Amino acid sequence: MSVKFSDLKRKKIRKTFGEGEFAVEVYNPSPEQQNQITQMFLDKLDKNEEIEIDGKLVLLKLIPMLTNIDLDLDENDDLVEEILNDPSEILELVTLEITDIIQSIVNKTIKNIENLANLPKEQLEKVLQENKSEEETKKEQEERELYEKLKAKFEK
Repeated sequence: MSVKFSDLKRKKIRKTFGEGEFAVEVYNPSPEQQNQITQMFLDKLDKNEEIEIDGKLVLLKLIPMLTNIDLDLDENDDLVEEILNDPSEILELVTLEITDIIQSIVNKTIKNIENLANLPKEQLEKVLQENKSEEETKKEQEERELYEKLKAKFEK
């Protein structure tokens, strides 16, 4: 039996927990959301911060992004801590599912980095050059021009 290509489209809803009025939907992240999640963790790496998936990160950033849960509290509300310390079964299941999503994204990012690291130097430079934005290319050009001006000034 063959699989139809049209059946392989990413489904919007990844999983549903509960029933009826209180059914919580966990969505598959779009490519843009995947990039945002990856960037959250890369930013932590850039700052040499420990990468951990804590309850507040999941609650405040990812639950609104990846579920139909309306976050009606701010992070300073005492009820947030109370909920994090004693979550409902559905919230625990949602958090586990979001953790699986994060793990999948992080694993994919690590695999991409490993693949890039294994490329020959010439190919790697070509790939990195192709991914530069116009703004980055313009900034590099301006930096080269400034360097040349400073070099010329000090050589006189």
